Amino acid sequence: MKSNDSLYKFTDFISDYQDILICEFNSSIIQKSYNEQTYSFPVKAQLFNALKIIADSKNKSIREKKFTIFMGDFGSAFELFGIGIKSKITTKITDIISSCLNEVKGYETMEYGRIPFVPLIPCYRFESGIIVEYTSNTEIIGKMGMDEEFGTGLEIIYRMWESAEGLGMKEK
Repeated sequence: MKSNDSLYKFTDFISDYQDILICEFNSSIIQKSYNEQTYSFPVKAQLFNALKIIADSKNKSIREKKFTIFMGDFGSAFELFGIGIKSKITTKITDIISSCLNEVKGYETMEYGRIPFVPLIPCYRFESGIIVEYTSNTEIIGKMGMDEEFGTGLEIIYRMWESAEGLGMKEK
């Protein structure tokens, strides 16, 4: 178990209120179309392909962006799975991500939304080619690795996230 000071060092404080661009997927279509245990796997695989394209871009302004990626189930019966990115991201990055996610069977639409009205939580963060994966597993917080799950080879660092408003802080 890591000390509280060590955990704080690897904690990002993220606002509960975010304007996001949401890619929506029909969970049942994904489950019927792919032979995977979890319906989010094909979506995450395409997301990581997009992040690899961004990380490998020759364009410095694309490659060195920083943005948080939100995920979760929503809809009246939680029939949709969504991936959200901050709406104030460049069109080039939005195009790269949406073109990859559009390949997933079950992709429905892309639209603007607002957290917390769409119940998505921070799952990843892209920081100039490095992927931050948010976890609650205190044994791996602060550790680094490579993406083997999706085969991109992207560098991953494990961190925690906390609500900025819940602690009376500003987002960092």
